Amino acid sequence: VDGKTYADQVASKKIFHMLSFDGTRPVWDKPLMDEYDRIRQSGETFSCPHYPHSAEDILLACKTFANTIKGGEWAVWSSISPWVEATLLQFGVKEVTTVDYNEPKVVGVPQLKTFGQAGIAKAYADGKIGFDGIVSFSGLEHDGLGRYGDPVNPFGDFSAMREIWLCLKPGGLLLLAVPTAAQGNIQFPFHRIYGPERVRPLIECYEMIGRVWDGKSVEGGLEKSNVDPPLFVTLSSLNDTGTIFDARLGKKLESWQHQHVLVLRKPFNAGSECPLNVRGAWSSSPVESYETNNMKGNKRQR
Repeated sequence: VDGKTYADQVASKKIFHMLSFDGTRPVWDKPLMDEYDRIRQSGETFSCPHYPHSAEDILLACKTFANTIKGGEWAVWSSISPWVEATLLQFGVKEVTTVDYNEPKVVGVPQLKTFGQAGIAKAYADGKIGFDGIVSFSGLEHDGLGRYGDPVNPFGDFSAMREIWLCLKPGGLLLLAVPTAAQGNIQFPFHRIYGPERVRPLIECYEMIGRVWDGKSVEGGLEKSNVDPPLFVTLSSLNDTGTIFDARLGKKLESWQHQHVLVLRKPFNAGSECPLNVRGAWSSSPVESYETNNMKGNKRQR
């Protein structure tokens, strides 16, 4: 199983060489965050080469749909390097909490907080968790496939969505990015490609209010999935080698790189339960199962 971190998964080669690990935990220190500040000030991009214009799309989604909660509590689900965190700080968020199976180790960066699986579960059980905004970019498609040492669970992505639901305030926003195409498939143990048949139940408990891809925003839900840029693109083949054409870059991208930022709102009148239950898929959320001490955490990694 390949759980390595590659240079194209982080913002730059310099960031890649600065990023260190304490066991499996990435270490985020002040020099690393200072480099992100330098990148921002120089007009360079936080986007990873694997995910072109991803930081710009997240920032546009925040400016278009999340201005009213800029001053609220924000979290990132899944991080190797803090490029999403840096993007949120650029947007104007004052503090960001990162949640990951391999909890990042933060040294000397007061704007960043972290939770591992046990920590986020305990905080939820103690009533101390309620985020206004959560970003999950290129994480859920890995959940439950075992690539990063997580328990194999065919519905691990649904379990992760359940966890996010529980940690999001009513009216809060989830900015979710997973690979989408007209034809879904699973490239085990690496990732899923999401067709409409899996996206619909995945986001069923949320109200989709818009999406962003390649610098373009579209208001509305899945009924607008064919509006340019289309959400469910037709690939050149029905497997993971399918490609799409990225107009901004003027080149083809692999199917797993096609990740719109979906803007999902938890209903204002939402209770603690979401009615969706796909073969018990959501029953393995570590947050939900904390009191039974059944910690079945899912790895969220990009």
